[in-house]
Amino acid sequence: MMKGGYFMVDLDGLNLASSSSQSKTGIYPQLVTALAQNKPVMGYGATHGSDKPATPAPLTIYRYNSTTIYAFTGVLKLSATASAVTVSDLTSA
Repeated sequence: MMKGGYFMVDLDGLNLASSSSQSKTGIYPQLVTALAQNKPVMGYGATHGSDKPATPAPLTIYRYNSTTIYAFTGVLKLSATASAVTVSDLTSA
């Protein structure tokens, strides 16, 4: 059963327009905690390019394997590990 309320994840300036790996060590532990909360998840603090805020953003998250969590927002997939996040545009696949 889903718990009430929601869980907020600070995306720490993550550029959603970049497909390069971005060094972000704080996102992965927040996603681990979010999975344990069993609540809807919202991300904030992201951009889409330079100086273009892209928040808040609803996130659908799941553990891909022991070192990676996937977070989906719209057509974007965020692959988060302990040291980095990579953004993939699923419409270009």
